[in-house]
Amino acid sequence: MSREVSEIDDTKRPDSRQYFGSVRFFKHVILCVIIFSYCAFSYVTISLYRGNAQLMEDINGLRNEMAELRRQIEEADIRSGANTQSNAKPLSDMYGGAASENLPAGDGTIYLTIDDGPSPLTGQILDILAKHGVAATFFVTGKEHSRDAKSFNVCLKEIVDHGHGLAPHSYTHRYSEIYSSPQAWLSDFKRIADAIYEATGQRSTILRFPGGSNIAGGRILSEAKGRGYTWYDWNITAADTAPNATARSVSENIVNAVDKRTAPKIILMHDGNKFSLAALENVIIELKRKGYSFGKLTDTVPQIAFAHIK
Repeated sequence: MSREVSEIDDTKRPDSRQYFGSVRFFKHVILCVIIFSYCAFSYVTISLYRGNAQLMEDINGLRNEMAELRRQIEEADIRSGANTQSNAKPLSDMYGGAASENLPAGDGTIYLTIDDGPSPLTGQILDILAKHGVAATFFVTGKEHSRDAKSFNVCLKEIVDHGHGLAPHSYTHRYSEIYSSPQAWLSDFKRIADAIYEATGQRSTILRFPGGSNIAGGRILSEAKGRGYTWYDWNITAADTAPNATARSVSENIVNAVDKRTAPKIILMHDGNKFSLAALENVIIELKRKGYSFGKLTDTVPQIAFAHIK
């Protein structure tokens, strides 16, 4: 009986010679190739991901080093008064001429400066200033000029006709663009200066840098000074763009600070800001009550600047 079972089992045992070359064999080969390809692809993908991550980390580190180097160069420019203007004098028509002799600033004079206009609120600002017989200085941008040049021209002409100061701020007010190089700043400055001239027939010898002269950097300050322009920052701010700003906070920020500042006292407010508009009349009344008068900012006023070029 055992012999019969053995003989039967032998007939059912698979023959390796029948497996190799069979359909089942090729199915197994294909399956192995697929598994191997998937593993290889996964390995390559992971390796590339790790390599790219390291590459991005290296690039970011290099960018940080370049930014720090640029900052150090600009600080050195400010300290040494280096003038890096091109000998070719690009845009030769953009010269402000010799600066006037600075006059002593009386402690009783306030210089109200209004940035970033003109705006739909400019007319109301002019009405309040006219009501109280107050002069101000408007540092304007080109945002309204690019939208409606005719309305822009009318508004700027009205500012000048009311006896206020009018000077360039920036055409685009885009920091990343205008501060990328001295030439980029000069091109932007020329656009707004030309727009002002087109509207009023006047050119100013003063300007205000967006964000303040400390952001502009030494090379751009050298460019401005070499062309005869005087920049003015501020020592009193309305803080009207703060997240928690109100008309009351704007008024208090100005009125409470004015006695603490030495002359010249230059106030920063913003055109188009509803809090500054709402606070403006009260600010004028309170400062007049304190005995202050208001003057138009010109290059005869001693410079208030966060950064200088000697």
